[in-house]
Amino acid sequence: MHGYFFFITFIQPNCLPPQIGLPDYFQYMSEANKTFTLESNASKEAILSYHLDNGPFAVIEWDSAFRISRWSKKAELLFGWNSQEVIGLHYNDFNFLPKDEFERIKENINWIDVGSGNTLIIENKNYHKNGQFLHCRWHNSILRDKNGKMISIFSMIEDISDLKQIQENLRKSEERFQLAVAGSKDGIWDWDIANDLAYFSPRCQEFVGEQFDSHISGMEAFVKHVHPDDITSTINAYKLHLYERKEMQTEYRLKIADGSYRWFLVKGQAIWNKDGKPIRMVGSISDIHDSKQMEEALENSENKFNTVTDHITDIVNMIDRRGIIKYTNQSVEGILGYHPEELLGTHFLTLVHPDDQIRISERFHVQLNSKGPGTLIQFRLRAKDGSYVPFEGIGNVQLHHPALQSIIMISRDITIRKKAEEIIIASEEKFRSLVHNISDIITIISANGEIQYQSASARQIMGYEENGLRKRNIMEVVHPDDLQLVLTTFQNLVLNGGNSELKEFRLLNTNGEYFYIEAQATNQLNNPSIAGIVVTSRDVSIRKKAEAEKQSLIQELTKNNADLKQFSYIVSHNLRSPLTNLISMTNLLDMDTIKTERSLKLINGFKTTTTRLNETLNDLIHILLVKNNTNIEIKPLSFKLALEQVTQSITAVMENSGIELEIDFSGAPNVLFNQAYLESIFQNLITNSIRYKSPDRVPKVLIKTFKNQQDIHLVFSDNGIGFDMELVKDKIFGLHQKFHHHPESRGIGLYLIHAQITSLGGSISVKSEINVGTIFSIVFKQKMT
Repeated sequence: MHGYFFFITFIQPNCLPPQIGLPDYFQYMSEANKTFTLESNASKEAILSYHLDNGPFAVIEWDSAFRISRWSKKAELLFGWNSQEVIGLHYNDFNFLPKDEFERIKENINWIDVGSGNTLIIENKNYHKNGQFLHCRWHNSILRDKNGKMISIFSMIEDISDLKQIQENLRKSEERFQLAVAGSKDGIWDWDIANDLAYFSPRCQEFVGEQFDSHISGMEAFVKHVHPDDITSTINAYKLHLYERKEMQTEYRLKIADGSYRWFLVKGQAIWNKDGKPIRMVGSISDIHDSKQMEEALENSENKFNTVTDHITDIVNMIDRRGIIKYTNQSVEGILGYHPEELLGTHFLTLVHPDDQIRISERFHVQLNSKGPGTLIQFRLRAKDGSYVPFEGIGNVQLHHPALQSIIMISRDITIRKKAEEIIIASEEKFRSLVHNISDIITIISANGEIQYQSASARQIMGYEENGLRKRNIMEVVHPDDLQLVLTTFQNLVLNGGNSELKEFRLLNTNGEYFYIEAQATNQLNNPSIAGIVVTSRDVSIRKKAEAEKQSLIQELTKNNADLKQFSYIVSHNLRSPLTNLISMTNLLDMDTIKTERSLKLINGFKTTTTRLNETLNDLIHILLVKNNTNIEIKPLSFKLALEQVTQSITAVMENSGIELEIDFSGAPNVLFNQAYLESIFQNLITNSIRYKSPDRVPKVLIKTFKNQQDIHLVFSDNGIGFDMELVKDKIFGLHQKFHHHPESRGIGLYLIHAQITSLGGSISVKSEINVGTIFSIVFKQKMT
């Protein structure tokens, strides 16, 4: 046995380095054979035989004369002959090769004899001992001597019969597929998702008018033809199938060779691997453009018909000659409450009011024998809620029309018209009753001033019977001083139309006296049912008398008020001099010389009384100045500067009280007001907060301003003793109103603040709670009149 087989035992295919595959095995052996040495012994032969018999391939060794010198166990299993039967035989000594393989075998043998190669891989047909046909792949390793002459051939054979059968089946399947594709009107596509390659059949390429390679990168070349409006839905359809396994069947438009778009139906089915990942997708594409256009045309036609019939207020019915409803539009639901499908197949007379059925049935049978439209007829139909709705309808006989074969009945709901008729009748009755019972006079005057109608109330007001002034000119009873006013108003109304403003003038009654009326007129000359100027007038004699009395009273009050002011000035002037003398006299008294207690008490009481009388007189003079000052200077003021001016003047009082001020003028730093008034307001409010502080806590005051629309608001709040708003109510800003028993309380401060603010158009309000505090809200009007 040749020594190179010793080396083979160590390189069985299952021991090959991982980078060497099965097809490279014999090349690997051939290169290795160059290192063989001709050594042999029995143990090495046994090892070699073991490996060959248990290896993955059938093994046959040939000598230089192409006779079999080794036949492995796997060879016995593959071909059926045992080694004793074939050892020493030439390849054509037994039925091992088909006759048609002899010529190719001879060519291979000749190549081995004259060639120099060490490896030969061939595929050929072989027979099994039982006559079964086999396809085998032969991996041949050729051992040569130093002169290149063949010494032996070592063949490893694998059965590829199953592979050949698969290839044959695949070839036939491919042929059938190509025949199907060629004969189909549909395009076929195959997308290798894993490798991002796509195949499109020639039919697909015909659709889009572009030639593709047999395989292109992904779906890019094809998808670029999809209509822009369809791209999103198309991609979504693929995604839903690939990742959610929804059915893949979608329609979209593709751009074809001439640049236009056609509709196509695309179907597809994916294949997923064991991990659920899509690896391949195959599908078809069908041209549905013509059918799509027909569908759209039909749909448009139906939509137009439905749009017309569903958006008209009338009910449209198609009734066959038996009286069965074949079609009704959507309006029936809005009017009668039935869904259209509910009425299909029913007899139309089942909806007709029992009192109308005989009349309508007779009309229907008359129309069966006629053609075209009939005449209008009124009837009532039952609504779904059981009520009956009045209709006015007309039938158009189209029984002979091949597409219609029915009577088309168009019915209009006349409920509103019927109600309107009832309302008109009731309105006329109501109008007559109203005109006869209202106290106002209703007069209708023609364009030339002639009275055409006058209501019955003219009798109570003017003394005339109803229509007693008819045919007379309205100007005849107007007071001469008011004639121009009435005539001008009347002429403008005739020329320009519309309504006049309320006018007051005097009319003559049957007693020959004039009385005041208030009247307004409307031009109804173009209204055929009126054709005149409608004047509504009201007796205002009593109101005019009351207004005259009121004016007289105002004049009297004005005079009294002026007299009262004059009296106040006189009193304050006449009291000033003696009061000053009294105060001076008390100041000149030397109190140290007066020893009796009774005299001291009388003199101190006198001083206190004169001092308070002086304060009261000063307050009265101040109030009179505020109330009667019509030349108050108004200018922009700074809240901050005004407050600082006040706090500097009462610094000692504030420090003694311990009062804390929190100021926020950021919302409105300035105000249009009188400076003296503003400082007076701050001083009165702060001193009141000190005067009426709570003994239980440090007095605190918050002063804040803000702007609201055009006005400035000031909020002044403290934590003093407060007062009961229920008891105070509207007396808070009254003169000499006192709500605490404080010795310095005079009831003047809040009255003065109120007078100062309101004299310049502002307002002040107050909220207070006992032992919590008081909040004053002041509004400064910024638009002075």
